[in-house]
Amino acid sequence: MEGCRAVSFLVLLLPLAGATPAVAHAADRYVAAGGDDGGPGTSERPWRTLARATRDPLAPGDRILLRGGDVFDGPLVLDARGPDGGAPVMVGSWGEGRASVRGGRGDAIAVRNRGHVVVEDLVLVGDGPLVNDGRGVHVRNDLVPPRRLAGVVVRRVEASGFRWAGIYVGGVPTDLPGVRNDAGARLGFERVTVEGCATHGNGYYGIHVSGPWVESSTDYANADVTVRGNRSWDNGGDPAYFENHSGSGIMVDDTDGAVVEGNAAWNNGFLSPSRTGGPCGIWTHASRRVVIRDNESWGNRSAGVADGCGFDLDGGVSESVVERNYSHDNDGAGFLVWSWNGAPHRLRGNVLRDNVSVDDARKHDYGAIHVGADGKAVQDVDIYHNTVIVGETKAKNARAIWIGMNPSERVRVANNVFLVAKGVKHVELGPGLVGVSFAGNVYGSTDGGFRVEDAKRSFASLAQWREAAGQERLDARDTGLFADPLVVPPPGRLPDPPRGPERWRGHFAEASPVRGAAVRLRRLGIVAPNSSPDAGAAGADDRR
Repeated sequence: MEGCRAVSFLVLLLPLAGATPAVAHAADRYVAAGGDDGGPGTSERPWRTLARATRDPLAPGDRILLRGGDVFDGPLVLDARGPDGGAPVMVGSWGEGRASVRGGRGDAIAVRNRGHVVVEDLVLVGDGPLVNDGRGVHVRNDLVPPRRLAGVVVRRVEASGFRWAGIYVGGVPTDLPGVRNDAGARLGFERVTVEGCATHGNGYYGIHVSGPWVESSTDYANADVTVRGNRSWDNGGDPAYFENHSGSGIMVDDTDGAVVEGNAAWNNGFLSPSRTGGPCGIWTHASRRVVIRDNESWGNRSAGVADGCGFDLDGGVSESVVERNYSHDNDGAGFLVWSWNGAPHRLRGNVLRDNVSVDDARKHDYGAIHVGADGKAVQDVDIYHNTVIVGETKAKNARAIWIGMNPSERVRVANNVFLVAKGVKHVELGPGLVGVSFAGNVYGSTDGGFRVEDAKRSFASLAQWREAAGQERLDARDTGLFADPLVVPPPGRLPDPPRGPERWRGHFAEASPVRGAAVRLRRLGIVAPNSSPDAGAAGADDRR
């Protein structure tokens, strides 16, 4: 059922990718299962093995074409021999359907120290994440002296059964077991696109863009990355790795400038037993200027003590926007903003807006929106026009939004809807917060109870909270409402997640008090970056 749903999601999004530009090809090299390595490698007399197809250096514009429907033993290796630049070298299929490459216990497609590469229209299969020790597509830069390479495209590739990732692009990733970067090398790729791919049944990641970061980094390994219209599911994690996370859907790490849009990630992380951080559906880490928009992330898990989140801006993410996403039914937070001790950059200047969270934080001790740090304080986060619904749950301390641990500074929460079930807190704030403000939010509950915990003080009414903590007041006037937001269609308890590719955007009746509750963002000092065309989940657009 989930697989059919995700296919529909992908079909709707593929037109976003645009048409493939025409390229002048220097030479085409054909390979077929019944071919002959002693022949000329033409379509009439193709070669038989991938090793023969890559024996000679590749020139810009060359293509390696594998006959659709045939199965080949990998790896197919593209190395630094031959000039790098100009028209890309392409690996793909010819004839009917897609060719398959068996990675066995290693990589299926390995690109090393080479840019200007396109890998498309292939099915890549490893021997399973507990046996394999490679990646489906492995695009790696470990040049000495270090420098970025440019121009990598991976599209319409299906990759499953690999340990480290279905698709990996970057420098040598130092967030994996046994990998060190003692030399402090900074290298990766720029102008990277991963689109229309399906990654499932892998170990650590479905799609992973990363590099050899260090705690003292002031720059980024990768730049100008687009991850669009992909599906990533059932990437379970490593049941023997306890020190850190494994089992994420899509991760963009160590990157300056990225767009992650129109992707779907579900049921990842269910084998990850981490005793510290855990996996997430879609997230970014140690990056700057990342836009995560129009994605759906649901049912992600964690077999350890943390995470299993829908979306995450993690350790050292700055100047980034998470907008118009739909998160639901995740073990951890729907939307996490977290700075860990030792992150290579300061986590600051981020925005969460126009998102929807339904029934997140099902297992661990999280809010559906969760902001905090066990390192340097999170700074300058704007959270507005989101709809958060938390239904009945077995989680012991469920809440719609949590902000705390190490003084989070200048977090502004405005024009959101928080609808909770019996026993679920609307808000929990830790002690010592600096400049954390709430204005124009609507608080609803299915049992008529208002529940806020602020610096270990409990408040059973909005008026009490205003009076004691000064929240929901702006320019000496009351803001915010405790009222039924009148969700449409009217829920029996709370609305179910959608049963099709459309995200549940958060609809409200004409008479909903949500429509008149918003405050102007500019009065709060919020200047919306790259303004979304949507009015926001709360149905109130003050950007006029």
